[in-house]
Amino acid sequence: MKKSPKQTCLDCNFLVKTFRQEHVFTLSDKDKENIRKNDFTTFENYGLSCYMGVWAQGVDSFNIGDRFEVIANVERKNFCFFRKYTPGMLLPAAKILQERESADSAASRDRRLTIMGLWIAAVALIANLVVGISNYLKP
Repeated sequence: MKKSPKQTCLDCNFLVKTFRQEHVFTLSDKDKENIRKNDFTTFENYGLSCYMGVWAQGVDSFNIGDRFEVIANVERKNFCFFRKYTPGMLLPAAKILQERESADSAASRDRRLTIMGLWIAAVALIANLVVGISNYLKP
């Protein structure tokens, strides 16, 4: 078994098991350990899916043989919703924290771009000043 990428569904709070599509359960540490071993026997009466709706077992594009690949190997970084798995965390709390982290990341990116823009404007002003002074000092 190859090493798991940094952000996979297996490492996410939003990996859930469903019963008759109306009952949603978070996975226990034991459930996650079984998936790591590619053992899905404990999920025979359940469907596996992403709570945030990125993928679901039972959808036409989901092949049952690809379960392990989808859950344990597909890199999800910067691709979809992700909240690092915290044992015992309920889904509504994980959803709020994921939204908060996403907003903080966007705000940080905006701040970086603003600072870069200010530096570019400052350099342009200095260059304009240098050109103006050199034109003024020309005989």
